[in-house]
Amino acid sequence: MERNTVKNVIKYIADDGSEWTDKAKAAKRDALHAEVVAIERTIPEPPNSSDKRIAVDPTVMAKAKSVVIELCRREFPNEPVFKHPADKIHPMSFAGRFLDDTGAPLYRIWHRFMCYADGWMYEQPYFALHPEQWRRKQSASA
Repeated sequence: MERNTVKNVIKYIADDGSEWTDKAKAAKRDALHAEVVAIERTIPEPPNSSDKRIAVDPTVMAKAKSVVIELCRREFPNEPVFKHPADKIHPMSFAGRFLDDTGAPLYRIWHRFMCYADGWMYEQPYFALHPEQWRRKQSASA
């Protein structure tokens, strides 16, 4: 006798596209996504070309980073990297790798911090780490 092993599964899709089998967890993700979107509105997106960079007020970035760190502390209370003061957490540190692995909306905004250095938002983190390479690229194409 053949048994029917098909089961109904209910999935909830959060605003960021993540899928959940628990409605409360999907709602929690929606709330986090909304908070991240609100913070994203306060800082520019990285330019869409490596030929460009955008001047950004360092105090705006510092404030946004502090708010994001507080969200990280709330979402990941046992993660040691977020226990440091916000200004001591380098965007390219383990914090970025951790957030990337979580798949959380927090990584999306953290990537903006990775693309930022010394008052400039670059298209990619490489140029934030090596601004002299960006300047060299500009000189070569001029």
